[in-house]
Amino acid sequence: MNLRTQTMTPMRTVFHFSAPLLIVAVLSALAAPVSVSAALEFEQTRIEQQAKLLDDQSMAVFRFTNTGDQPIEILRVQSSCGCTVPELDKQQYAPGESGEIRALFTFGSRQGRQMKRVTLTTNDPARTTYQLDFITHIPTWGQISPRMLRWSVGGEPEPRAVRVTLPTAEGLTVK
Repeated sequence: MNLRTQTMTPMRTVFHFSAPLLIVAVLSALAAPVSVSAALEFEQTRIEQQAKLLDDQSMAVFRFTNTGDQPIEILRVQSSCGCTVPELDKQQYAPGESGEIRALFTFGSRQGRQMKRVTLTTNDPARTTYQLDFITHIPTWGQISPRMLRWSVGGEPEPRAVRVTLPTAEGLTVK
C-alpha cells in the first residue's frame, strides 16, 4: 500500500494515493453485494393426527415451496424409524416451485402416541437440514385381564373369569 501524507499548513493535510490502490477502493465502493439464496418454506413442520381403531397405517404430507432465488436440491430424506417411509417426487426445485414430502407410517403392534421424525438434507449452505415431525395417536384395541390363565395338567377343568375392556364399542360386533 502506497499512502503518503504531506502537511502543507497546520490545518490542511493532502493525501497522495497510488493508482492501483485508488482503483481497488473505487471498485469496492461501487460493487453491490449480491444475495444468492435458496430456502424451503414448509406449510407446516409438525403434523398430528388421530388414527381410527381399524387403521394399520397413516400418511402425512409436508408441502413446501422454494422461496429463494436459486434452485435447491434435496440431497437426502430419511426417517427416524424403519416403520416410516418418506417419499419425494424429485430432488431439484427451482425458485418459486412447490413440492411435497409424503411419510407413510405403518403401525405394526404400536399403540398410543407415536412421534416419527423425517429429516431433510439440502444443498443450501444457509440451512442444510430441516426436521419434520409426524405424530399419530393410535387407539388401543382393548385390555384383557388377567393376561394369562392357568389350569393344572390332569386336574378337573374349572371356569376362569376374564375381563375384556374396550375403549369404544363403535363398529364392533361380538358373536
